[in-house]
Amino acid sequence: MIIQYHKIALAAAFGLAMAFTLSCSSGSDDTPSGGGGGGQGALFNENSQIYNKDGTRYTGSGIIEATSYIAGSNWAHIRAGSVESGFVNFELNETVPDNEYLSDFLDEDEQRSCTSYPENIKVAAGNTFVLTNNNGNLLGNMFADYEDEQIGERIYYYYFSKPGKIACDLQDDRIYKYDIKATVGWNKIYFRAYRKDGVKIREYSTNDILTKEVKWILQ
Repeated sequence: MIIQYHKIALAAAFGLAMAFTLSCSSGSDDTPSGGGGGGQGALFNENSQIYNKDGTRYTGSGIIEATSYIAGSNWAHIRAGSVESGFVNFELNETVPDNEYLSDFLDEDEQRSCTSYPENIKVAAGNTFVLTNNNGNLLGNMFADYEDEQIGERIYYYYFSKPGKIACDLQDDRIYKYDIKATVGWNKIYFRAYRKDGVKIREYSTNDILTKEVKWILQ
């Protein structure tokens, strides 16, 4: 089931994602201990307890949907499971229609900076899950997340239209590293944000590069 949501809910989701990115810009100038891998985050259990941002257990129920940006101001929501009394039943297996809900993973300028990038690869979802009640009202935004003053780590879920390797090092005021071996369908993407030698680093990989235990967080 794919439906449309009000712009207010979408703006809230986007604002929370931006807040996460900005919060990771502070803290130590050094790569966190264990940086570059370790696999601890891979122990994440998708069917587990949700926590509120303050660390308390969430006890409510609802429907989980993945969000994906569509051209203009529209967003698609894709059923990804449910929550019952604070525990997740994660079921992200829906096929995404190619022509309606998929868009370029990187823009043309970014693609030219990649050492490997599949031609015409498309993507949907990935950055935000939303929790709604049975009437479609937004209860909050869900992230598989760990965050402190030095590092932010998260698990994203991207839907790719074709298989292929994406290898890129992009730079503006920060460095973005992509090491993704995409398969057709839903892929788990490991994300790390930290600073090294005063530079903000953002890493995305299909390999487990996490050093912390992530948990479902509801904001």
